[in-house]
Amino acid sequence: MSTYSNRGISIIGSILKTLTPFEALKRFAKLSESLYPQPLTFNRTSWDPSPTVKLKLVPWYILSFLVDIIATSFYLVLLQQLLSLKKDINISVALCLLLVLTCAVANISTAIFYTYHSRADELCFVIRNLCRMRATLKETSSLTGIFLHGLISAIIITPLGACSTTIQDRTLDPTYLWFRNIPNISPRLQLFFRILIVFSLELHASILIFGLGVIGVNITVLILESLGTRRKRWNICKFVVRIQTYCQLQIIIQVLNTITSFFLPVFTLTVVVLAVVMGHMIIKMTGNIPHALVILEIITTAVIVGFILIAYPIFADVLRKSTDFLRSLELQGGSIYKRRQLRSCRPLKIRAGSYFYIHQGTVIKLLELIAYYTMSSIILV
Repeated sequence: MSTYSNRGISIIGSILKTLTPFEALKRFAKLSESLYPQPLTFNRTSWDPSPTVKLKLVPWYILSFLVDIIATSFYLVLLQQLLSLKKDINISVALCLLLVLTCAVANISTAIFYTYHSRADELCFVIRNLCRMRATLKETSSLTGIFLHGLISAIIITPLGACSTTIQDRTLDPTYLWFRNIPNISPRLQLFFRILIVFSLELHASILIFGLGVIGVNITVLILESLGTRRKRWNICKFVVRIQTYCQLQIIIQVLNTITSFFLPVFTLTVVVLAVVMGHMIIKMTGNIPHALVILEIITTAVIVGFILIAYPIFADVLRKSTDFLRSLELQGGSIYKRRQLRSCRPLKIRAGSYFYIHQGTVIKLLELIAYYTMSSIILV
């Protein structure tokens, strides 16, 4: 019996060793590219990314445009419900909240679509250079790697949960608004078309959102690992090498901030809205909505909170570690040459456009906003 238990522990240990952030990136690339071509194609040997030829991205573009078109139609429904004096009796409060959730997810997907479409070369530049700098760094399993593998699982769980909701309550899914006035199609055929639409678009949105989360966290982890090598004192040769590395990181961060200038503000605001709406539905509507929807919202809320607690501190560590890195060099003193080199270096910051940069207080602020508006909606609505 002890032999089997020891073997089980060794198997679990060997599996956990593979749950690293970079392994999560590799597994995401294999999963997403096996479904249909993605904007970034990873070389299976070196794992260097390159922009995919536009002609191969026809399915990706079609699905992205469908997400935008469907979101626009749902926005019009919500606007009509807000402005019209005569409300649609078939649109319940739960359906309105689901419309809000769908539009919020579409907002993030559209922002990511624009980022991939316009900044694919810059994203490849960042990942490629960081992977080359990573060649001498040792990769270990961590909570971050386990969480990123959970994001990969969410790519499959999310569309399945959405389809289960459609099956359990056919009047709650937003696609019900399209098919309710088409009597020529049988209910079973309508359900088939609705499940096909929901699954394909939810899968595409999940790949966009969770996939960019995996890529973004990996980029930040590689930056932190490049900053993590410390010594009590460097000679002039080591000093020059470290300054060159830091200057490379400054360029990479500048390019990265250009990439995220549109996406990150939209993402940060929208995840707060998503968490508030789902928290309201979980607390006030459990029992009145399908169990599959409740489970899906609990999982998604946990992913959002987990991302805020795990990923955002990693983003904030870039500022802290770069400041500590420069301070440790300044404390060593040295020649005029060293001081001039240090004077040209600035702390690294991950910015959300021109709005703010991510620091240690960002996590508390986001959780505070989610908690405040969730409790306000429960009390007032």
